[in-house]
Amino acid sequence: PSRLRKTRKLRGHVSHGHGRIGKHRKHPGGRGNAGGMHHHRINFDKYHPGYFGKVGMRHYHLKRNQSFCPTVNLDKLWTLVSEQTRINAAKNKTGAAPIIDVVRSDLEPCWKREELCPRLESHPDSPCPGVLQSSERICWSRFTGEGSQCPRECPDQKHALGASWMEWGYYKVLGKGKLPKQPVIVKAKFFSRRAEEKIKGVGGACVLVA
Repeated sequence: PSRLRKTRKLRGHVSHGHGRIGKHRKHPGGRGNAGGMHHHRINFDKYHPGYFGKVGMRHYHLKRNQSFCPTVNLDKLWTLVSEQTRINAAKNKTGAAPIIDVVRSDLEPCWKREELCPRLESHPDSPCPGVLQSSERICWSRFTGEGSQCPRECPDQKHALGASWMEWGYYKVLGKGKLPKQPVIVKAKFFSRRAEEKIKGVGGACVLVA
């Protein structure tokens, strides 16, 4: 509380203990961080060890994003999609493999191929309506990037079905762990050699994305 502070005792004393000439002005300890190796050495040694000196070499025009590369191992790969997604892919009779994109986010494609475009039978050449029954389902042509129109042979095409995913933000897939013996298409920026061997060993494929 103020009544116990020293400033209450100094009332009536003109300079408040700071002297007649300086009056608590200017910079008695030097300006800024001056004296780190001289009159402030004790403070720097105690509270800022390693402040002075060099380590390594300078990196001119450093681009930090180049070294940013979050990784995910194969044993965690199927955790990026729901368990129901993996079960549905295993039950799929067409042999289509699910796609797991560890970099980007997207919407969840519809698993039922006959529901891909409700206007396909009546208007096969019309632009695809895009959204189906749910806001989380997108049409086949938007998912495969084949343009704005559903092709006439859309339900019979042998494209890989896409699994559901969210924004995961992994760049590189590493080879730790085992994959279930189920084909899967993995999209990532980088793959280690062991990861690529294991993915191809279960009948899958590695797709590089930018």
